[in-house]
Amino acid sequence: MQRCLLRSSNLRQVILREAELDNTDLRGARLDGADLTGARLSGADLRGTEIKGAVFTNCALSSARLDDTLASSVSMRGADLFSARLDRARLDSADLRDATLINASLARADLTGADLSGADVHGADFSGAVLVAANLSSVQSLTREQVNSAVLGQLTRLPAELTYLLDGRAMPDDSGIGIVIT
Repeated sequence: MQRCLLRSSNLRQVILREAELDNTDLRGARLDGADLTGARLSGADLRGTEIKGAVFTNCALSSARLDDTLASSVSMRGADLFSARLDRARLDSADLRDATLINASLARADLTGADLSGADVHGADFSGAVLVAANLSSVQSLTREQVNSAVLGQLTRLPAELTYLLDGRAMPDDSGIGIVIT
């Protein structure tokens, strides 16, 4: 089903395990509760979709567009989101454990309570992303600059080498921290 036009489709609770949907147009579709475990959606356009509670475990989503997606409690564990765009996506309570977020854009995304344990965030853009109560304690490649560009909270869990950013302590060459909500 590659390069299909499924714009604004109602695909709630659908089972599309290991489906090949590369470059498919799913803009505005409803995928709440859908199971796309192991599916291929590289280059797919999911802008403005509703995927609350959906399962995208081990899914290939490289270069996919997920801007403005409503993805509360979505499971993207082990998903490949290399160079994906998730700007302004609502990913609160999302399971992003072991996901590949290399060069992904998460600008102004809501990741409140999300679990990113084991995720690789090398080069990811967290500008204005809300990471309140998010678990980033074992992410790979997280930099001080990425943390500084995000909105944090006292319940945000950072890797040990970056916890000083939540404690209000600054390193000698630190230019400041992002917003911390207490």
